[in-house]
Amino acid sequence: MEKEGTPPPSRNRRKDEANRKREIADEIAALNEADFRALAIPDDIREAFVLARRVDAHGGKRRQLQLVAKMMRLIDTGPIEAQLAKSYRKEGEIKARNRAVERWRDRLMTEGSAGVKALRTAFPTIEADDVTTLVAAARDELRRGPARTHARALFRFLWKNTSG
Repeated sequence: MEKEGTPPPSRNRRKDEANRKREIADEIAALNEADFRALAIPDDIREAFVLARRVDAHGGKRRQLQLVAKMMRLIDTGPIEAQLAKSYRKEGEIKARNRAVERWRDRLMTEGSAGVKALRTAFPTIEADDVTTLVAAARDELRRGPARTHARALFRFLWKNTSG
């Protein structure tokens, strides 16, 4: 509560806070299922989110999220915001790793054995024979046409065997 003599927050400040809670509610509603389950939120708010995620009608979903945001005005959302930020950092790290693996795959497919040597220099634990076989199959597939089965297999191999 407020201290004696401290004026209550202005109407604009209350509206800004309500809008921020609505933005947080929208972010939570958009989370994937695993991140949503890991989020530490009160049970009544969690149930309201589960209902909002089930509603298909745009207007119904909007109204349900407004209700959730109203419920969230009663709690401190600082810890929830910290969890969301952590989730976004993790998501960003995965995207960055995905881009790095794609660059390695593309490099291997264009450079061939020179690319394999560079990869072995960067990641000495990778077996050269495995990479060489996958690269040869992916390059051959690229020459033949649009199918990308071996390129995807090369990507999965690189994802599994590289760390960044």
